[in-house]
Amino acid sequence: MNRLYILPKIFIITFIILYLYQTLDILSIIITFLIATIIVIFFEVLRIYLLGKYYLYKVKKGKKVNRYRIA
Repeated sequence: MNRLYILPKIFIITFIILYLYQTLDILSIIITFLIATIIVIFFEVLRIYLLGKYYLYKVKKGKKVNRYRIA
């Protein structure tokens, strides 16, 4: 089963946003961290949904799908 590590992605996006806006007060850091968390979770759910659709498409076409890559 593949593990999903989202915390490094959240930190990277937080640092990028903070670098672009160049604000370092505690409130902006917390808000940016929360926004980055929402962004990462949204894109991970979207990625899982699209991969599921892709694997269903492959199964319908009769191609063999590796079960370990799905999980």
